[in-house]
Amino acid sequence: MTRPGLILEDAAGEALRIFVAPKAVLRADRLGEALAALPERGVAVFPLWPKAGVSAKRVILQARQGSRAPLQMLAGLVLHEPDGVYTADADAVLRGRGLSVSF
Repeated sequence: MTRPGLILEDAAGEALRIFVAPKAVLRADRLGEALAALPERGVAVFPLWPKAGVSAKRVILQARQGSRAPLQMLAGLVLHEPDGVYTADADAVLRGRGLSVSF
């Protein structure tokens, strides 16, 4: 039995299956492909920035089947301080204390 998912092609042209039930972490440079393959509604994007002022390298993507909500670009999370130490929010996530985010 095949699980439903999002199929992208990697640089070598091989198919990659990304499961979006309920969330997937993707490289930010693949976001356009992912959004093109998903419904126009019920999708939320949560960027993960390595440092403040630096482009996101990863995003967390969530798609809700049957949702009528418009695409949401959420505030995201900065992972590191300028000196490389984890931010307080990133540290809380890594220590299992979580982060309050509405998807």
